Amino acid sequence: MNFGLALPVPAASSQFDTDGTAWWDNYSATKAWNSTTKDMTVTYSNSGSSFGFYKAEIFSAQHQAARIRFRAKSSNIDDRGFYFPDDLNNKIEVLNPNLTTSYQQYEFVGTVSRSNKYLYIRLHATSPDAVPVDADFTIDDICIEEIPPLPGLDKGQQYLERVSGNPAVIGINSPYAYGTWRWKFKVNEDTTGRGRFVFIADKVGAYPDVNGYGVDWRGGDGIRLFKITTDPLFSVLAEVSIGTMSINTWYEVEVTRTNDNEFILYARGGELGNDFIQVTVDIGSNPVTDSTFTTSNYNMPTLGEGDCFIPGPITEGVQQ
Repeated sequence: MNFGLALPVPAASSQFDTDGTAWWDNYSATKAWNSTTKDMTVTYSNSGSSFGFYKAEIFSAQHQAARIRFRAKSSNIDDRGFYFPDDLNNKIEVLNPNLTTSYQQYEFVGTVSRSNKYLYIRLHATSPDAVPVDADFTIDDICIEEIPPLPGLDKGQQYLERVSGNPAVIGINSPYAYGTWRWKFKVNEDTTGRGRFVFIADKVGAYPDVNGYGVDWRGGDGIRLFKITTDPLFSVLAEVSIGTMSINTWYEVEVTRTNDNEFILYARGGELGNDFIQVTVDIGSNPVTDSTFTTSNYNMPTLGEGDCFIPGPITEGVQQ
């Protein structure tokens, strides 16, 4: 995976070989450089539910996908969690990070949402508890990388876009129920509904009045592989939560259905990087096996307002 280029954080403020703590601004905290261990300790100093440090204008652009990595430990073992409120991914959050007195590695990915391009690194109490008065954490080896976008469209390449109005169902003749499907999509900042591509369908119809399989997506959510029946019954087969998807950024999805009815979900773009990966899912499994529907007549894209879609190649498979 392409992790992108590291941002120019001064070495003294990321590796702490010298005292670079002043480069970071305090958030309900004080900072101290540890000259022996070459790291930075952040100590709670105010009322509230979180504390830490931040930096303004650290990213090159709003809606920039980024990856944050660092080592951290704490002298106070608690069920607090690291998060990046309002600014990276509108709150990337990891509850119960299992901070110990020994260093552990942490990694987060997300999308910058504010125009002032802040980055916060905070530790917060599990609601509704307040932060203990003696709370602290120590941090080192901070690496901030911007993830380059998926390459844009070739000159003259066309795409579908839902400009406004109610969702429109587009039916495309497709007899393939086994094989590989690939397509690109772009999420609009103001999208409230889900974009959806039912790649195996028995008929053209408004969701959920079809039988088949599909993938959907929405800004603020991840990507879901699902099965749908006219009961209506919607079953999530695999779901990957990638946080707030990068706005106005092209993603590409590939789904393979093998001859033994195993579905595999791949994706790339935004915070996922430029190389296809078999995504790790939070719900269901990937690969996942389902044999409910073994024939197809159509595939159907349905877009949220402002979303864009490019149908890609379909490689036919053969049922055993």
